[in-house]
Amino acid sequence: MAVFTPSGTYRVQCQRALYIRTFVCHFFDDWELKLTATRRTRRTSPQHRKPALSLLSISLMLAFSPAHAVQVFDVPLTQTFSGVISGTESVMKSGVGALTFTGANTYTGGTTLSAGTLQIGDGGTTGAIVGNVANSGTLIFNRSNYMGFAGNINGSGSLTKLGASTLVLTGNNSYTGGTTVSGGWLYIGDSLTKGYIAGNVSLANNAGLSFSNTGNTFDGVISGNGRVEKSGLGTLTLTNAHTYTGGTTIQQGTLGIGAGGTTGSIVGNVTNAGSLVFNRSDNTSFAGVISGSGNLTKAGSNTLTLTGDSTFTGTTTIQGGTLQIGAGGTTGAIAGSVANAGALVFNRSDNISFGGVISGTGSLAKLGGNTLTLTGNSTYTGGTSISGGTLQIGNGGTTGSIAGPVANTGALIFNRSDNSSFAGAMSGSGSLTKLGVGTLTLSGPNTHTGGTTISGGTLEVGLYGSLKGNIVNNGVLAFNAQNTNMTATVDGVISGSGSLLKSGGGAGTHTVVLTGANTYTGDTSISAGVLSIGNGGTTGSIVGNVVNNATLAFNRSDDTSFAGIISGSGGVTKSGAGTLTITGNNSYTGTTTISGGALQIGNGGTTGWIAGNFSGGTLIFNRSDDIATSKSISSTLVKQGAGTLTYTGQKFGNVVVSDGTFQVGDGGTQGSISANITNNAAVVFNRSDNTLFGAYTMSGSGSLTKLGTGMLMLTGNNTYTGGTTISNGTLQIGQGYAFGSIVGNVTNNAALVFNRSDNITFAGAIGGSGSMTKQGANTLTLTGANTWSGGTTLAGGTLVFAGAGNSSLAGAIDGSGGLGKSGAGVLTLGGASSYTGGTNITGGTLKLDGSLNGTSGVNLAADTTLETDALASIALGGTGARMDVAGVLSPGGDGAWGSSNGGQLNLALGTGGKLGFAAGASVLLDLGLGDRIAFDQAGDWLEGSGNATLQLNYIDYNLTYTVFQNVSTQNFMWAGISGYDSTNYTAHFFQSGNDYNLNFTAAAPVPEAETYALMLLGFGLVGFQARRRRQAAP
Repeated sequence: MAVFTPSGTYRVQCQRALYIRTFVCHFFDDWELKLTATRRTRRTSPQHRKPALSLLSISLMLAFSPAHAVQVFDVPLTQTFSGVISGTESVMKSGVGALTFTGANTYTGGTTLSAGTLQIGDGGTTGAIVGNVANSGTLIFNRSNYMGFAGNINGSGSLTKLGASTLVLTGNNSYTGGTTVSGGWLYIGDSLTKGYIAGNVSLANNAGLSFSNTGNTFDGVISGNGRVEKSGLGTLTLTNAHTYTGGTTIQQGTLGIGAGGTTGSIVGNVTNAGSLVFNRSDNTSFAGVISGSGNLTKAGSNTLTLTGDSTFTGTTTIQGGTLQIGAGGTTGAIAGSVANAGALVFNRSDNISFGGVISGTGSLAKLGGNTLTLTGNSTYTGGTSISGGTLQIGNGGTTGSIAGPVANTGALIFNRSDNSSFAGAMSGSGSLTKLGVGTLTLSGPNTHTGGTTISGGTLEVGLYGSLKGNIVNNGVLAFNAQNTNMTATVDGVISGSGSLLKSGGGAGTHTVVLTGANTYTGDTSISAGVLSIGNGGTTGSIVGNVVNNATLAFNRSDDTSFAGIISGSGGVTKSGAGTLTITGNNSYTGTTTISGGALQIGNGGTTGWIAGNFSGGTLIFNRSDDIATSKSISSTLVKQGAGTLTYTGQKFGNVVVSDGTFQVGDGGTQGSISANITNNAAVVFNRSDNTLFGAYTMSGSGSLTKLGTGMLMLTGNNTYTGGTTISNGTLQIGQGYAFGSIVGNVTNNAALVFNRSDNITFAGAIGGSGSMTKQGANTLTLTGANTWSGGTTLAGGTLVFAGAGNSSLAGAIDGSGGLGKSGAGVLTLGGASSYTGGTNITGGTLKLDGSLNGTSGVNLAADTTLETDALASIALGGTGARMDVAGVLSPGGDGAWGSSNGGQLNLALGTGGKLGFAAGASVLLDLGLGDRIAFDQAGDWLEGSGNATLQLNYIDYNLTYTVFQNVSTQNFMWAGISGYDSTNYTAHFFQSGNDYNLNFTAAAPVPEAETYALMLLGFGLVGFQARRRRQAAP
């Protein structure tokens, strides 16, 4: 055959007669080529002058030189060309028929498919073209083995992939007629070349579409039952609503769904070993299951809802918008970690778990009525919102955490077996529950109001931490803030069987304030800082015991009580205007500070105690039994209750005794009061040493009792009215200065001392078996009816008995002081007194039943009486002492009739001593009882002759009586004698030696000369004192 060397463009037309197997193809430049058909055809063509043949198979090699082309046209039926077309010319296919190339064509001039179908391969392993394809028909690849095509396919035609093999398109294809993959795999690009197609793709069952390009966007719609694969390192972006159902596999690179607009979606499951990106601006959902080790990225501002139970283990990244897991049903899950810069939402109706770690600046939202359990140690900071159901952190193990604030209108649960922490702030109306044996530390300023439940382990509120709402505590509630002076307030009610712990440390004093009516029954422990019960209002309480090694504060404005037992080394602070009543037997050793209101120990029963010291405010003891304390108390102390409070410490605050007994000291050397006492019950001082009650005062209606062998010195001006009892030791009033006093009666069975520098008056009645001592240079005036019997010491100054009442002293009076008697009452002295000061009687009666030995002088003023009994004696001290009488001197005033001792008054006036009578004075003698005045030596003198009158009683006119015995005075005369029968008898007063005697003679008509003057004197008295008569004994 001749070699055909075409020049230009040729048209081939093959002709033959009907039913002839051999026919001739003519080129229009008169070249002729003889071809042999593989089988007979019977078709004729009315458009040509000769019958046309349809080529079923042409075995021919055409070689073209450059710049020429061959066009096979008018192929109305299916034809196969098995030859190889080479060269640089192009091939054109026209006509509605199908032309199949089974040869390995190498022509490079490109292919134009203007109509019909051009099929590459026939299901076998051959058939190929190279170069670009202008496709206006249908381009089919049908090979059973791998095939690659690098040309660019453009035009409005379609592409179909047949066969089970793989077809790789690496050209930049732009045909728009769509792609059909009926079998095998269609790869767009490879790992080195991009490759691209446009238009829609339809995938048959088990057929696959793979994008292996390095980066591209596919805008067409992929439909059918086949599957899609993304391979290669680049990014494939799908921007249309794909409906293929065979699933998607991402082997490498990134598959993007959407490009930031409102389109781009897939259906079916995804096996992801690379990266899957959803990027839409509107809300969309994906129901498929994503598996594999690849990553998921949510981009765009929209919400992507995943309702498939995905199991992929790669990272989920939320770059923007919201990724929602579930749509309120029972499906929707992801696995692996989440890098969240947007919002992650879980919305399921059943309980699920998520074990991945969520990080980033985004937020997490929990929707739905189910429980979502997070077991990853998440670090995201964008906050968490719980709009429904329960969000559980941890599942009883050692993992599970979140960070950032939580807005909770559902339920938040922490469940860890180890120690964990949460620093976010919880708000909203939802609840918080702590499960697990571990410790959960909250350090955020929580304000949630739905309550907190501690079902296990410890819930610790740390620095800046707080809790709002009620707390059900069946574990341990701990408050632990370091290095801060901040205050955290818990205003809900804490209930349950759990305990509360307040700890912390470092600089600053952290305070936790409980303002709820708490009922939890576990113990309360305070190891650092302050636990305050109440905040100055009317709420805040606890029950149960407290181990306090720091500070426990009570701060209520109303009255409240606490029955628990407080132990430990810490202190207690009471503030607020109310009264706190403590009824537990507390053993804590720290100081109790009362800065407001009152702290009451006990409530009238036998319980209630505090062991430590007290400072400030008002402290009330109210017990019915006897108790004792030795602690320092600087508070105002109020004693209530029927029992006795024995105090052996140092008391610096005021004392109010409302009931029972307040005793200072227990008989030893401890116990002091340096404050005023308001005593409306009983106060007892019981010390063995000397005690000074300072310049403080005791007031009120209560009594004072002095016990103990020591001395109690009262230097304040006390006004208590309940009386004073001295049962032991000494009670001293004053300390030598111008202050110190008591009022009311005194029962003195030990020793009473008055020691003042100024003149004072005591109106109470002093009785008892004890002694009384007057110290100081002043005058002490007693106006009560005194009856003490234990002796009296006048260490200085003057003791004056005044008033209208009668006083009787059975004991002796000694000392250097003087004695005074004023007022209308009677003072009876029964002992052998030895005081050396003067005796001055200016009012009433001094009745001497004993003796006065050593007094410097006796002055009996007008209208007063000195009455002696039995053998009373008065011994004046010194030389030239005087006894001056202006009133009534009555020796033997109440001696018995016929007494053998008579009523003799023995006077020892010392050398040169004198008994002087002033005008108006009188001597009253019961002659029948032996009344007389006897001097101890003849050197004593009578003075005041003619001034005094002699009043007589009980006279035996046949006897001679001695009136003055052993006296040196000569010619003493009376101003008058009365009390005898002056009508029938004449009284004779005469001196016989050193005695002055008195006798009586019967009256005569003419008096004798020696008695004349005396009788004239007796009868001539114009004024004489009234006759005093005493009733004689029967």
